[in-house]
Amino acid sequence: MLKRSTLREIRNSKERYLAIMAIVALGVGFFSGLKVCKEEMLSTCQHYLEDCNLYDYQIMTSYGIDDESVDIALENEAVADAEAGIEMDYIVETGKDTKAVYKAISMPERINLPEVKTGRLPKSADECVVDNQSSFQEGDEILIDAANDKDDLKALTQKEFKVVGRVTTPLYLDYQRGSTKLGDGVLEGYFYITKDAFDLDYYTGLYVNLKNGKGYFGDEANDFLDDNEKTVKKLASQIN
Repeated sequence: MLKRSTLREIRNSKERYLAIMAIVALGVGFFSGLKVCKEEMLSTCQHYLEDCNLYDYQIMTSYGIDDESVDIALENEAVADAEAGIEMDYIVETGKDTKAVYKAISMPERINLPEVKTGRLPKSADECVVDNQSSFQEGDEILIDAANDKDDLKALTQKEFKVVGRVTTPLYLDYQRGSTKLGDGVLEGYFYITKDAFDLDYYTGLYVNLKNGKGYFGDEANDFLDDNEKTVKKLASQIN
């Protein structure tokens, strides 16, 4: 009796029944999506960082990093790989009478690899690839402004760089590009240049990847980094 009464009610109010079914289906869809969203996002980001080989620790020193420092790091039994690089902030011309601060980064070979979105990687000292979010396009020229510190200007072999591609980097995973001591204090973006575009006899930082890494997210990854903190601090003291 109840079954026939229910079927009769459904037949007499099909629109309301279908609307309720649609609302239930929509709710189930949203709930299912939210349940798997976090895991899928973390998995996608994990694969991206693995492909780019994001660093575990960065060692910086006011004295600069040299090739001997890199060798010391590579000889450490806890270190899987180490690579030094150069990062310096510059005021660049972004258009007619407009300027912004961009970070110049030396092209890495193994750690923190940029992912090419358009174009190609630089092959010569006068070429660069830019932040995929920047206003620069392939074929544009990045001009280093003469208002930069004289010593910083001397650190470059070129003052103009032709944009040959656009990239993303694991060093910046959100829209913020950080702060700087130059200009208005805000970094607008970054660009990669070859190491021979820098005229320095030292590196500004050393990136280290440890053996038996535990990924980049979760308690296991955090515990792994915490467990190796003393080892890296000891390594940093040897380098300094």
